[in-house]
Amino acid sequence: MERRPREVPSHRRTHLVDVARASASIDELIDRRIRARSVADELELMYKDSARRNRQKLREENRWEWIRHYEQMASNHHGLAEDYQRRALDLLEGSGGGGGSLVEWPVHSY
Repeated sequence: MERRPREVPSHRRTHLVDVARASASIDELIDRRIRARSVADELELMYKDSARRNRQKLREENRWEWIRHYEQMASNHHGLAEDYQRRALDLLEGSGGGGGSLVEWPVHSY
């Protein structure tokens, strides 16, 4: 007697899974997630590089601002030093600059 495979009742056929199709779907899902992760990683690296360049640019701009500030301060103090030296020489020579007070207070514009 030959045995025939049993036929699956129709109400159960909807639950059958095509293993090859399911495996392909899972592989596709995994591939999509890997691509998404690599894109996210690349974006993060690009962001970090951009942030690093921006910080470096700001440091350089600040450095030049401090240089400008100290050059201006040196110029101001040099001018004051010359003015005070001239006043001291005037006092030593006895030409106190006219009448009134021996000291004229300078008016500087910064």
